[in-house]
Amino acid sequence: MQIFKRSAWKSLTITLISCCLFVGALTLSLPSLLSTSWGNEALLKIVNSYITENLQVQKISLSWFGSQKVEGLSVEDPLNHQTLSVQSLKMETSLFTFITNRELSGKLALKKISFKTLNDESTIDTFYIFLKKHNGFQNIAIQFDGKISSTKAKEGSFSGELEMHSFSSLHTMTIALKAKTHNFPAAFLEILSGRNEIGALFGHSIEMDIALDTNKHTGNIQASLSGKNGQTSLHAHMENNVLTLNDPFILKTKGTTELHQKILNKISPLFKEMIASEEAIHLKVSPEHFSLPIRDFSLDKLHVEHATLDAGMLVFKNNGEIKELFSALRPVESEKINIWTTPLHISLKNGILNIQRMDMLIMDKYPIAAWGKINFIKDKVQVTLGLTGIALSRVLDNQNIGKDVIVQIPVTGSLTHAKIDKSKATRKIGALIAQNSNHPGGLILGAALGLMNGKEEAVPPQTTNPLPWEKSRKKN
Repeated sequence: MQIFKRSAWKSLTITLISCCLFVGALTLSLPSLLSTSWGNEALLKIVNSYITENLQVQKISLSWFGSQKVEGLSVEDPLNHQTLSVQSLKMETSLFTFITNRELSGKLALKKISFKTLNDESTIDTFYIFLKKHNGFQNIAIQFDGKISSTKAKEGSFSGELEMHSFSSLHTMTIALKAKTHNFPAAFLEILSGRNEIGALFGHSIEMDIALDTNKHTGNIQASLSGKNGQTSLHAHMENNVLTLNDPFILKTKGTTELHQKILNKISPLFKEMIASEEAIHLKVSPEHFSLPIRDFSLDKLHVEHATLDAGMLVFKNNGEIKELFSALRPVESEKINIWTTPLHISLKNGILNIQRMDMLIMDKYPIAAWGKINFIKDKVQVTLGLTGIALSRVLDNQNIGKDVIVQIPVTGSLTHAKIDKSKATRKIGALIAQNSNHPGGLILGAALGLMNGKEEAVPPQTTNPLPWEKSRKKN
């Protein structure tokens, strides 16, 4: 029995030592195993099981005591038609040093980082990251710089520094970021941010200066962006993942077809057929009661107490709702229509955009107005077009129509399919003509048609006095 116990303990000890040696050998050889073609495929299979995109790598070379290198890396997103590729990624620091050293300085070099979309391709020729970690991963400091080019932009550059403290906890983390860019491709910035409106607002190349300093989700953000098409600056405060404004947010941009397609068309059907603007478009957002949720953003949580969009003179295609409006009155043969607008005053609460009255002068002859609501959550448009007596008298060549008359025409539907109610427009205009005729039968018919149209809401007052075209006429 004693001999059996000694033999058993001896076998157990040998087995444990063998297991430890096997695990140690496996651990030491793990980077080498993962660096083989079999190891590369196994590693990629694991990574691709956690992401929706398709990740491919030509070669991964890992080492406990040497440098780390990845070659021919590409990530494809077929849904959004985007591809990211990196020619090579190299880190001089060994895995052993990186994992075991609590104090560390290292350099990461990336070459030929390409971002392809349907319309553009941006390439970062060189991208260097200098990493410092202190107290493990609790405190990290990063310096970066590089050069970048694009098919639609000149060669540019970027640089900056990032410090993160208490990195292991999102609730206590402190972040300090400073970054600058020169001729930075808008397409690349759109990929990074997930927004496709940046190029439409600022142009293909962007100058950018950003400073961010937050502690436990509280801090200040300062940013300025400028390009050929526009410029803006932001002075904001963040607290509990909610962004508020320290100063009014002001954006200046050119009215281009791209701006209309990507932004204005989504805000209001009034801008659906816009081609260009004669002067820059100005947006001013008041800081009063403004709040923007950073995490879990949705339009129903965005609160804008007051904002003003000043577009000035706009050029529209004679198409869509613009053409529908004139076909209900008098067809216009011109391919383009000039519309002079007053500033548009809006507010956004609970996903509902409230549009105060905006007056417009069409083709320097026909004054009209528009006001209403757009529910982004329900995708519902409830806008009213107000046809003034002056516009109707000129279109219909009827001098009996009073100047103070405003015929209200509903524009309803979804954001992408908002339509003028032509039948109601025809009925209301017919009633107005009949009421302003000198024939007794016309008066009776006009009254009857007026009853069929129902009671209308009160017309809101002008937001701009005097109107800009009235000012221009006085000067002339």
